[in-house]
Amino acid sequence: MDRKNAIWEAVFPPFFLMMMLVASTMIFSIIGSAVVSLIGISAGLIETWNRVSNLLITMIAYVLTLVFMRKSFEYDEFRFGKDREKADLKDSLLLVLFAFAAAELAGTAIDLSGLSEVFHTYDDSARVMFQGQNVLLLILDTVILGPLTEEMIFRGMTFRRIRDHAGEKKAIILSALLFGVYHMNIVQGLFSFIVGCLLAWLYAESGTLLVPLAAHMLINFYAAVYNLKIDLLAENTGFVKAAAIVQLLIAAVTGILLLLRKKRVKNLV
Repeated sequence: MDRKNAIWEAVFPPFFLMMMLVASTMIFSIIGSAVVSLIGISAGLIETWNRVSNLLITMIAYVLTLVFMRKSFEYDEFRFGKDREKADLKDSLLLVLFAFAAAELAGTAIDLSGLSEVFHTYDDSARVMFQGQNVLLLILDTVILGPLTEEMIFRGMTFRRIRDHAGEKKAIILSALLFGVYHMNIVQGLFSFIVGCLLAWLYAESGTLLVPLAAHMLINFYAAVYNLKIDLLAENTGFVKAAAIVQLLIAAVTGILLLLRKKRVKNLV
């Protein structure tokens, strides 16, 4: 396969997901126009529509992507072969906890850097996504459907396709870069790039998508709870520092245990 086709093959899964988001947005615009023409417009209807539309748009896009890309994902498993699981349950838990703590440390560093004040569109989009939302819809969207779809697309397909042509290290960086670009926001894109590197590394280390999927769900669950319940605490500098210390401790302990595990495995070999 030539370079141009290899690039398109790697980029196509995220491109398809973005097209599903565009299609879902268009569908909702049509539905919105039809509802307005039938029952008229009111402040309450506009408020409800604005609150739930973003979640419903992404949920529909995720479901469409899972349905229509499933065959391509299965074909990739046949073409590249199923990865051999390299981590047992204990090691998988360590990997998930390490990635979660490292991701949250990165998020804390980005928050403290002041980037969100320079690129304030991230705060605006986060406010629309989380404030006043139905908790069950939010969990279904961000903790279940989002990670399932994005792991299939970015790690299950894009990462493996790049790895097949360019090797594991480049696949980790490039798939994470696409993951960051997909989020279409400087602040969230930077955070997503770091998370994408961690999740791709988890996949390479564990040999199964279940490990990055679990980490992705945990990271998103923490973000949902953080934004829904403890916004006021987040304004407290002491709370932010305490959270960062806990994250650092988790990352340090799990990182040391993982290094000891690798050393033990090397000695056995």
